Amino acid sequence: REVIEQLRDRLNSTKSGSLFGLEVAVRNAEKSSGRESVPDVIDSWVYDVVRAGLVPKAEADAIAGSTFLQMGEVNAAIESLDRAYRDDPDQLRRYVKVLLIAERLDKAADLTAEHYRSHRDVNSARMLVAVLTKRGDQELSAEHQALIDDAIREHGKDVPFLEALATLRLNQEELD
Repeated sequence: REVIEQLRDRLNSTKSGSLFGLEVAVRNAEKSSGRESVPDVIDSWVYDVVRAGLVPKAEADAIAGSTFLQMGEVNAAIESLDRAYRDDPDQLRRYVKVLLIAERLDKAADLTAEHYRSHRDVNSARMLVAVLTKRGDQELSAEHQALIDDAIREHGKDVPFLEALATLRLNQEELD
């Protein structure tokens, strides 16, 4: 066990090894202390790699969220990815993904709408349309329709956006 901890510490001392260090720490904790100790191990890893300057805080929280998700700990994943997104809005895709897995579709719709309002980027426009499609609304709210209209004006030549929008519209017609 001591050898494993030494290997984990060596891995965690380098940027390229820190992710493997987390994996070793999680597997070791599961074996030695049981699954209930893993959240503390993950939180400790985040603190250690951020303090050492190996990984930016948002990225460390996103990695923690992905690790929690792999373990089936969806609520912990959402918490970690929420922190990651608040620190770095570029974490939107990861955060929305876990919200969709958890079927928190309203939260995902609100998040992508707010992000699009703030950033007006094509990626959040695509995600907004994808979330609304998954949510399966027969009609869009006035707010969502206004955002989509704006996105069409701003990103109306972006093929993935237009394809996602066509899927949304086709699904709405099927619901009529």
